Amino acid sequence: MHEDIIKRLTDTLNDIREVNTYWYPLVKIKSDVPVVAYNVEKIYADEKIELLEAILKACGIKQVTVVQMDHGLVFESEDMYKLLYEKDEDGYIFPWVNETYYFDETKQWMLYVSHEGTITFTGSDIVLQAQQEKLEEVKVI
Repeated sequence: MHEDIIKRLTDTLNDIREVNTYWYPLVKIKSDVPVVAYNVEKIYADEKIELLEAILKACGIKQVTVVQMDHGLVFESEDMYKLLYEKDEDGYIFPWVNETYYFDETKQWMLYVSHEGTITFTGSDIVLQAQQEKLEEVKVI
C-alpha cells in the first residue's frame, strides 16, 4: 500500500514538473501551480513556528500523509501540529527529516521539506496564505 502512495506522489510530481531540481523540487513546475519557498531552519531559529501553524490552520490542514523519499517511508493520518512542535536531539523534528512531502486527500496543496533547511509550499490557497504571513525575511524563492 505504501508503495502505491509513493508511486502516486512520484507520478504526480512528474506530471507537474518541468525540471527536476534538488533543493526546491517544486519550484520549476508548470506556471499554473503557485509555489513559494522559505528557510524553515530560520523560521524555527527565530521562534516563528506559530506562523507555520497559522498557515495550516487557515487552510484547514490537520491530518496529513507524510512521505520521506530518502527512506521510502509513508505515514498516514499524521497530526501536522504535532509534527511542527515535536523535538528530537537536533531540535524540532519537522525541519530535520529527509526530503519529505506532506499532503492530504484534497490534492489542493503540498509541502516539501528539504534536509537543506527549506520548506516549499505549492497550491493556490496555501501559497496565498503563506504570502500573507510575515515570512518575507526568510523567503528563498
